[in-house]
Amino acid sequence: MYRIAVCDDDAYEITKTKKYIEEVMMELGQSDYALTAFSSSDEFLSYLEKVRNTKRSENIFDLLFSDVVMPGKNGIELGQTIRDMGMDTPIVYTSSFRDYAFDSYTVRAFDYLLKPIDKKKLTDVLVRAMQLEENKKSLETSVRTKDGTQSVPVSKIMYVEYSARCIEYHLSDGTVLTTIYNRGKFEESLGTLPEQDNFVQTHKSYFVNLDFVHEMRTNDLVLDDGEIIPISRNQKADLKERYLGYFTNWDQK
Repeated sequence: MYRIAVCDDDAYEITKTKKYIEEVMMELGQSDYALTAFSSSDEFLSYLEKVRNTKRSENIFDLLFSDVVMPGKNGIELGQTIRDMGMDTPIVYTSSFRDYAFDSYTVRAFDYLLKPIDKKKLTDVLVRAMQLEENKKSLETSVRTKDGTQSVPVSKIMYVEYSARCIEYHLSDGTVLTTIYNRGKFEESLGTLPEQDNFVQTHKSYFVNLDFVHEMRTNDLVLDDGEIIPISRNQKADLKERYLGYFTNWDQK
């Protein structure tokens, strides 16, 4: 089941957004979904605390539509709290103002829709978001360790490090999988990972999943869990372009 949340302090806007979503999902032939509404950030976060899985990175919702200007925590602050909880739920901000679009980059917003919401743009957002979820579920990579070969969802890999001629896969639940002695080149040993849009090489010894990047600084990346990943001089220009392109591609639509 595809789980959608709508968070807005305006009851009329909630009703209108829910109606649009239901119409679009019907037109797309999608019936296996659940739509839940919340009237404030606090209400949404309280719900998460009640039902969230014990795994830090587990998402309760597959997609969140959030207003930006709300009492208490605003939409951007809500997004940051969700990211700090280890959740990578795609967030679509809805607002009557463009002013907050840049701020939404800081929490890796999936999209930014101006009110009144355009139904065609909403359709595009829902199609892309559902496809993203399908891709996450289906895409896995094999990691050969001393205990045998394991299949790992690509969406759970925060970063990969080449160390002492072994490759370490750092996962979002804190697990670290270490391969057996590697005789080939680092990037050639990662299968299709380097081909994924969200994986970038920051250094000769690191590939990072952009979905877990909290901040890009001059010489390093800060991940959601506070881990610091170095950026080599040779990778700076390409990495900056990939980083900005990945998180702002919706702004060109």
